[in-house]
Formats: sequence, C-alpha cells, structure tokens
Amino acid sequence: MELMVKTDRCVNLLKEIQLGLWAYCFKIHCSDKLAETIKDANNKGEAIRQYYRDKSGKDIFSTDEEAIRSVFDKDDIFCRLAFLKALTFYVLSPMDKIADKHQQIEYVKDRTARDPYADVILDTVELFGEPIYVKDLEDEFMEVCPDM
Repeated sequence: MELMVKTDRCVNLLKEIQLGLWAYCFKIHCSDKLAETIKDANNKGEAIRQYYRDKSGKDIFSTDEEAIRSVFDKDDIFCRLAFLKALTFYVLSPMDKIADKHQQIEYVKDRTARDPYADVILDTVELFGEPIYVKDLEDEFMEVCPDM
C-alpha cells in the first residue's frame, strides 16, 4: 500500500489544533480558594493583590494588571490562538494556490501585517512548511484507492 504522506501530515496538524484548543490551556493558574475569590470580585486585579497581601503580609504585585497576569496570562492565550490561526488558515486551508515557500511567506506577511501576533503566525507557517490543499489530499487518496 502506498504511503499517504500529505494526508498523514494533515491529520497530525489537525491533532495539533485539537490539542491546542483543550480547555486546560485556557484555565487560570491558582488555587481553588483564590479562583473563588476572583470569580466574585468586581476588580480582579485588586482581589488577587489583596489575597496575597492577606497571606504574606506583603504587596507582591505593583499593579492590578501584574496580579492578573500571574494567574491568567492573556498574552500566552493570544499567542496560542495566533498559532492555531496560522495552522488553520495558512497551512491547512489556504485560499490561493501558492507556488513555493517564498510565495507562501509573502502571502502570510501581506495578510497579517496589522495583526499584533504576526510574528507568531509567520514563525508557525515557516515551521510547518508548505500548505496542504484539499485537491492534493483528494489526488493522494485516489492514487491509493483508485477504484473507490
């Protein structure tokens, strides 16, 4: 039986996307007690600061934003989402036929120029290589199973 190289690569990238969407990636990183305190607070940053102030006697965060980042790193979340966007839109489902790697990189640069996480998207596309087209998967399948 012939190998289904592009199909296997596509399946692996879909697994990567699925793993990247698991809920544990988006949870806050703290104890259940602190999570309960944060949940009911109007000012989440102040609640976190007060929690640690009561526990240690010191104000260990200089700003509310810094306190929030200690339990919920939004930049990490947005980087993860940019990574998944790159896999989905620029590697697995490109809109245009792209002749080579250079053209793919230029295509991505043009479309993500204003995206705050353009570097994450570009790095992902460079790492995961040539895009996968539905037609390529269909052709590969027909080679393996021509009598279907």
